[in-house]
Amino acid sequence: MRAWVAALPLANFSATARLLVEALRSMNRLRIAAAERLEALEVLRGPVNQLAGLVDRQIIGASFPLPPQR
Repeated sequence: MRAWVAALPLANFSATARLLVEALRSMNRLRIAAAERLEALEVLRGPVNQLAGLVDRQIIGASFPLPPQR
C-alpha cells in the first residue's frame, strides 16, 4: 500500500482523486481485520488530506455556482 501511495501522480489532481476513490471503494468491499483496515486508511490519510487542501484552495474565492469541472 505504501508503495502504491508513493507512486500516486500527486501533480495530477484529477487522476489522484480518481485513484484514491477507487482504492477506498475497493477497500470497503474487502473483509479484512479492523486493525488492517485502520492501517491502510492511515497510509491513505496523507494524500487524502493533501487533495482536500487543494480543493479548499480552488473553492476559496470562487464565485458560485462553481464552473463545470475540467
